[in-house]
Amino acid sequence: MTKENNGKAARRRTVKKLLIVSMCALSLTLAFLSFRGTNRFDNDKNRPMRFGLPMNGHMPRRLGGSGHRQSRYHRPSQRRRTGKVSEPFDESGMDPHAVAVRFREDLLQQMESKDEIALLEDVLEARIHLVQIVGIEEEVVRSPKNSYHGVYGRFCRLNFAVHKENPSSVPMFRDIVGNSDCLDPFEMDLKKVAYLARERDRQGQENNNKQVPKLLNFTAAAFHESRCGSTLVANSMIAMDPEKHRTYSESAPPFSAMREICGQTFEHCSETQAAKILQDVIYLMSRTDDPKEERVFFKFQSTTSQFISIFQMAFPNVPWMYVYRDPVQVMMSHVNDDPQLKRAICTKSRISGRHPKAIRDIAHRHGYADSRELEPSQYCAAHLATLTESAVNNLNDMAIPVNYDLLPNILWEKIIPRILGRPLTQTEIDNMEAVSHDYSKGRGQRAGEFKGDSEQKAHAASKAVKEAADEFLKPSFDQLNEFKPKLLQ
Repeated sequence: MTKENNGKAARRRTVKKLLIVSMCALSLTLAFLSFRGTNRFDNDKNRPMRFGLPMNGHMPRRLGGSGHRQSRYHRPSQRRRTGKVSEPFDESGMDPHAVAVRFREDLLQQMESKDEIALLEDVLEARIHLVQIVGIEEEVVRSPKNSYHGVYGRFCRLNFAVHKENPSSVPMFRDIVGNSDCLDPFEMDLKKVAYLARERDRQGQENNNKQVPKLLNFTAAAFHESRCGSTLVANSMIAMDPEKHRTYSESAPPFSAMREICGQTFEHCSETQAAKILQDVIYLMSRTDDPKEERVFFKFQSTTSQFISIFQMAFPNVPWMYVYRDPVQVMMSHVNDDPQLKRAICTKSRISGRHPKAIRDIAHRHGYADSRELEPSQYCAAHLATLTESAVNNLNDMAIPVNYDLLPNILWEKIIPRILGRPLTQTEIDNMEAVSHDYSKGRGQRAGEFKGDSEQKAHAASKAVKEAADEFLKPSFDQLNEFKPKLLQ
């Protein structure tokens, strides 16, 4: 083989090196510019942080922000940060007007333009809605004893009409968000904006302003065991009177308020502070700019059943349902999704190796030295037992256990009439009955008529599933069945 001319080869090597160096320089420049615009994203979740990155550049740990499938949320663009950690402020005992003035000034200082200032007004007028909350650990842990600090809400305009028109095809909060203009949620301090919203509503009442914004009546909440008909309950609440009702089905903010911001064992803040966060979250989500709306209902994620006590602290006078089902049938719903129980929701923490304290405690109570000794079916049953046992332990005068076998008729025959204190109209009953015939999570190709499957599930259950259900779940199932709700007497 003849070698090429050495001079030409040298020139080609030089050009090649220059091209490589140029490309590297360009890449570094682009990376630097990108970093300047996005260095406040959480490395794990790839989501924006709150206002106020610490001066030392340390990335604070983000708490909350889940309770939904992340892929359904668009990543918000970055907004200006103040460059310093927000200081805690205890407003207790202060003049309400002075507090409102200070909070408004604090929020306005973080706005960059007239458009952003207008967004604050949109929140106060209930034209845009709370879709997510996050907490900054180093701020949350410094919260005043009687209040909270370091929690930030994200807001955008939600299209509730799609849920009112067809609950079964848009059953979950994440579906509403996906059908709304939420590409760029606006972020601001939760406590401050909730305080200002209450002041705005109080001023409206004093001025006899009966239009909007207004606070909807928080009529009832629903906790559940999972795979037990709870979405049917939520769909029934909105379908009963779509014009007057709003329903949040497994929305992200209450989930984070009860379960994530203060930590699952309240390592970041107290149960009392978690209840205060939940109060502000529900308050903001219960405001409306629609003069026709009157009531709001919430159905929470199944794992929030472990935090019913927080809900009771925040809303002691609000009726709450607990939807549950025959233990074998519930477990079979999880098994059908994953026969080996390797990726099922009820065994998710088993696979990760991070067994929650509640499951470890149940395992010990049933004679196991370690929760790692549990077989997949036992672990699934133990997980579900953490939910049903929490419901049993928190049963009170406002509790209404709802057995899947009694759905949907019990809703319009007994529960809702007793909660509202009046008989339902025939139109309301017809609306609820109509939605009960649809598959409650009938998105896309899954849309269609609901078909019962209780007998099939019981027949298909393995011996291991039946034994696990009997060992871990049957005691709490029996207690829920035996409870006599005071509200239904």
